[in-house]
Amino acid sequence: MKSSEPVLENMTFEEAFAELEKIVQILETSNATLADSIAYYEEGQRLSKYCSDLLKDADLKLQTLQDVPGNSSARSAA
Repeated sequence: MKSSEPVLENMTFEEAFAELEKIVQILETSNATLADSIAYYEEGQRLSKYCSDLLKDADLKLQTLQDVPGNSSARSAA
């Protein structure tokens, strides 16, 4: 599994989330060995953190845009 791990920095949120969903599906339905299950779990944790970090960055950007002086459309939408 290690050799085929995607490089997170090159993945979009949607790609990383899709990979995470695949791992969840594998863990829920396969008869993987304990070692493989742990490796999948670790990869899932890595993907989960990456997706969470991307969402936090997006939220921060939205907050910053809403706080721009003179941005009346952002204030009226809030």
